[in-house]
Amino acid sequence: MACIKGQIRVDRYQNSNGENRYSTKVRADMVKFLSFSKNTSTESNQDQYYDATSIFNKTESSLELAEDELPF
Repeated sequence: MACIKGQIRVDRYQNSNGENRYSTKVRADMVKFLSFSKNTSTESNQDQYYDATSIFNKTESSLELAEDELPF
């Protein structure tokens, strides 16, 4: 699971046939990889749910990667 903070941009253009095409781009300002316990019991899984304010208010320093270090 990952938490990504940034912007989503949707561009529209026409191809050589005059058809509308769309391009969606994500600009990530911060990426935080989250991990959760892999328990499979129902009772334990209930403890793994958090509301948005409790997870996202516990931020650490942002992850800074050079462009050539991106995993995609």
